[in-house]
Amino acid sequence: PEAERGARALHVLDQVGMVEYADVYPHQLSGGQQQRVALARARGPRPRLMLMDEPFSSLDTTLRRQVRDVVLWVLQNSVSATLMVTHDPEEAMFMSDRIAAMSRLRWVRSGPGACRTGCGPKSVSGPRVCGWTLNRRCGARS
Repeated sequence: PEAERGARALHVLDQVGMVEYADVYPHQLSGGQQQRVALARARGPRPRLMLMDEPFSSLDTTLRRQVRDVVLWVLQNSVSATLMVTHDPEEAMFMSDRIAAMSRLRWVRSGPGACRTGCGPKSVSGPRVCGWTLNRRCGARS
């Protein structure tokens, strides 16, 4: 029903701190606001799996940290598993429960992320390493 969809839209906008922008056109939003609205749109239909490909790469450092914190909070409070691809090892360790690193299209190592253990793998770096995170978010409801 339309009323239910409208309520859900406002709920997911509220989760990302954008409910007051519900009637604003996308071109009127900043880059960080657009990223948060994109997350809300993706969460609207209650997906079981969220796929994120370099979700913060277009943002400057300060904005990246702010948006990353919002996204992490939303994902931790959802039932969606998340697969995130990033080339930023710090981002991978901050956002993930588990990390799998690739180099030259081959798996090179995997291990726990920062969320559960408080620290990530000893080394997830190198010029051709891509960090992937597969999350079943800490504290997520089943």
